[in-house]
Amino acid sequence: MKIVIFMCLVFLSAALFAQNPELSPEYLSGLGDKKSYKLVLKDNSIEHCESFLEAYPKSKYKKKVNLLYDKLSYIAAYDKATKTFELNELTAYLEKFPNGIYKSKAEETIDIMSWQKAKAKNTSEAIQEYIDKFPQGRAVPLAKKLLEGL
Repeated sequence: MKIVIFMCLVFLSAALFAQNPELSPEYLSGLGDKKSYKLVLKDNSIEHCESFLEAYPKSKYKKKVNLLYDKLSYIAAYDKATKTFELNELTAYLEKFPNGIYKSKAEETIDIMSWQKAKAKNTSEAIQEYIDKFPQGRAVPLAKKLLEGL
């Protein structure tokens, strides 16, 4: 019985490892771009997109991997920003993907979160700083009214 359990554990461990190998550029370069592309799609991680792009800079799948990389980077930045109210990750996303497919969403999130931070401080300096930084911001009319009341 112990041997059967041990063999099941060995088989399960091997199966789990085979499903998610470390997808380094070196590992991927030995597989070919089509198989590597499928693994990257299955794994769905920023790091493995980077590995693919490093291993296959001229692949026919480069554009698709770049789009996935863009999407995953935005999601990670957005998640971190909404949990911590720090905007560094979204700013870094915009620097990394200046024409990314989530550019406008990142900019809008930065605007809204900046307004929320200024409003929470409830000082004329913080509100004016928001207006100066986001002259076309969504909350500028509200910020100006609030500024008049302070």
